[in-house]
Amino acid sequence: MKQQTQLWQLIHKRLSTELTPMSMMTWFDDTQVLLCTQNKLILCAPTFKMEHITARYIPAIKRALNDIFSEEFEVEVVDNPDTFDRQQEEQKVKPSNLFSQYTFSNFVVGKSNEFAHAAALSVTISPATENNPLFLHGDSGLGKTHLLYAMINKVKAERPDSVVFAVTAEQFTNEIITAIRTGTTKEFRDRYRPADMLFVDDIQFIGGKDYAMEEFFNTFNELYMSNHHLVFTSDRPPREIPALTDRLRSRFESGLVVDIQPPDFETRVAIIQKKAASCGIILSDDISYFIAENITLNVRQLEGAVKKIAAYHQLLGKPLSMETAQSAISDLFSENPGTNPSSDLIIDKVCHFFNVEIDDLLSSSKRANIVYARQTAIYLVRSLMDISLSQIGTIFRRDHTTVMHSLDQVEKRKASSENVQKELDTITRNIRG
Repeated sequence: MKQQTQLWQLIHKRLSTELTPMSMMTWFDDTQVLLCTQNKLILCAPTFKMEHITARYIPAIKRALNDIFSEEFEVEVVDNPDTFDRQQEEQKVKPSNLFSQYTFSNFVVGKSNEFAHAAALSVTISPATENNPLFLHGDSGLGKTHLLYAMINKVKAERPDSVVFAVTAEQFTNEIITAIRTGTTKEFRDRYRPADMLFVDDIQFIGGKDYAMEEFFNTFNELYMSNHHLVFTSDRPPREIPALTDRLRSRFESGLVVDIQPPDFETRVAIIQKKAASCGIILSDDISYFIAENITLNVRQLEGAVKKIAAYHQLLGKPLSMETAQSAISDLFSENPGTNPSSDLIIDKVCHFFNVEIDDLLSSSKRANIVYARQTAIYLVRSLMDISLSQIGTIFRRDHTTVMHSLDQVEKRKASSENVQKELDTITRNIRG
């Protein structure tokens, strides 16, 4: 069940980059994974949602799975788990390790990530007194999750008796909320204490969740004092996680904090050629250089470009020529870096960065963290979109004066703190993709 939850969180995360927040909330809020085998995913959703998801969103789910596993999946949605014959489905194909494709051997190392790779590898062979905790951070699509599961897979293969826990910060938070609601907080605390190694993906989401931070602090201390390994990934360094308590921030920074930068040209070419080989094709240097010169910020986009060229060749019979490559992936270039993003995308990325809800940001809430995020969103909409102040006011349900005040406040913060500009730059990179 834990692997199924982790898988759905990964799928949900990929889908949310393609679908609107309203679509995600409306159609996928109570969807769950029933089974995932080597080539099939079975989801469960209420009847009316099942029908809509089947009619409209199966291709998007397949793309998300292909991004995660680099494999083609059959997807089925059912509405009644009680009638689902799990045993029959499992007999059709032997289940595989959902994350087994993440290894150190297929991680392409370059100048931008060699330190992160070395640090991750050291976790699997060194005692926990060294580089503990390990905190990996970088923008989406640069390989943090790959390294995290490469560590887990190596430890499980070489030390199968080790007790390894891998969760997302969102999963940890949801578990503690459930424990509070059901009166099982002691059982929750006891669950993580035996871990020899604890891996937490997307730890930035714990910021601002007071009880979750309290429980996580206690769990951290218990494991750290027992010399157990702790590994975290985040889309930003500890000092930039909004609403993170000082004592948790100091714990994260007490070990080894390593950033992963976008790959340089040579690394991008190596990634492209390695992905091409895994897709069963060979790309010429000209095509590899063409992709590497036009897609510069995101490993996942590089891999997606190669997979699309491979599909044009294998499914449509197109030659592996420059003309085919240009035709297949021209749409990726228009999205990278992208101009004139929508206000919905900007608001979504701002809310993601500051860990606030879209409804709260657009509401009349005067809470300091909400106001800060709202003013940042207004500033970025003004900076990145060619629209008037009155149009911005309509988007945020504010009058012209409030929009002007928000712009002025952000400018003042930029003048007084370098971190504000770093926040704006990070969010803009996330918007550009």
